[in-house]
Amino acid sequence: MKPTNSLLVGSFDAIKMDAVDAPLINIDALSNIGMSESYFLSAIHFLKPQTKSYTESKIALYKAISESTEGDTTAILESFSDYYVQADAIIKKSLEFLKGKIDAFIEFMEHYIEENESIKDHKKDLTDNIKYYQDDSLEGYNYTIDDNIPDVSAVDAFNASLFDSLFRSQITDLSAESISQAVTAIDIEQDLRVFRAKLLGQDGVMADAEFARMLYLIFRDNTSNMIELDIDAKKVRDIASRWFGFNEYKTALNRQYKSIDSSYDRILKKISKICKDNNGLTVQAFTDLMPGDIKVNSINGKDVDTSGMMMSADMMVQLDIYCKAKLDIIEKYTNLVIIALSAKMDAIKSMYEQDRKVLFSAIEVLDHPDLYYDPINGAKSDRTSTVIKDEDLPKEEPKEKDPLEENMRKNAKNIKSLMEGIESLRKKIYKKEDAE
Repeated sequence: MKPTNSLLVGSFDAIKMDAVDAPLINIDALSNIGMSESYFLSAIHFLKPQTKSYTESKIALYKAISESTEGDTTAILESFSDYYVQADAIIKKSLEFLKGKIDAFIEFMEHYIEENESIKDHKKDLTDNIKYYQDDSLEGYNYTIDDNIPDVSAVDAFNASLFDSLFRSQITDLSAESISQAVTAIDIEQDLRVFRAKLLGQDGVMADAEFARMLYLIFRDNTSNMIELDIDAKKVRDIASRWFGFNEYKTALNRQYKSIDSSYDRILKKISKICKDNNGLTVQAFTDLMPGDIKVNSINGKDVDTSGMMMSADMMVQLDIYCKAKLDIIEKYTNLVIIALSAKMDAIKSMYEQDRKVLFSAIEVLDHPDLYYDPINGAKSDRTSTVIKDEDLPKEEPKEKDPLEENMRKNAKNIKSLMEGIESLRKKIYKKEDAE
């Protein structure tokens, strides 16, 4: 039986509240596309228990409703209030994870760039004065990192239309029946298909398997295989400018997270507003949250004080079911955004690893121009490729200094200076004695 979104207040058929029988995101499909980058895998490992926790919160809600006395809407409303609190905490934990990963990635990359001192020492030559560089080639990827991909504005678009489907024109259209119809009309799978495509800057819809595939391709010029890249002096300059311009990626990532956090904050506050006044059954609990094109305190064009107006229990239950269906979508959106940004960070890291190889090859040419350039005939055509292999790259990983070793080194230096001073004094004495 395919679940539906409708719930009859009298029967409390809790199973019918869940509208999706497909997984949040196909973890297996994402894990099997050849992506070994750590930020992506870290996100997958984090989201597995998060998804389980969210599912358990829904099961607890279903169980509480099923065990409630028939017709006891108060118990149902209390169960929804508990569910809102748990769902809110789960989504916020996911956002905190994303923020932590972005911060860790930026710190890692800044350290990685800083520790490659040879590249830093040749900055001007690499960005301005690179010459004597015969056209070369490299097996690699043409990385296509777009500041606006993933397109996180899709989250804000969802926020803006969160309650739109409940209304036709006026607040008087709002009833238990109209809300129930809006709940039935929610198509979570279609929402996800549209969201996946929008997130990756595509039109139309995107299936789960296609999203998994595109996560890798979108940042590598739509190819999964390495290609032969032509490397000339201009390409070296462009790569060097990118190497020293990491702040642009840092700024873009922070801007994307800020946009996501702001959108989710507004969404969760709207849900929380309803949760807070759930047991009060006041119209005010909901009318403050109406879409912008509907006047908040206006019925038939006249200002009305809704603060003392009451909702029916049936109406509030249907509203809770609607909000739960929307929360299910929000939770799935959160995971898709986290996975997309993690894949992007891995692509940037891999790009810089490839760039490092090219830049060290260029440094080799800069430091030994006589090997690669003839002042009369130009670039030497019989040389082998200057692109350095991974095993030939200098190891510039910083090492922790041993305090004991440092002290011994300093003492040895002091002793050496002292001995040199004594030897110099001894020679002067002997020279004086010989003169006498």
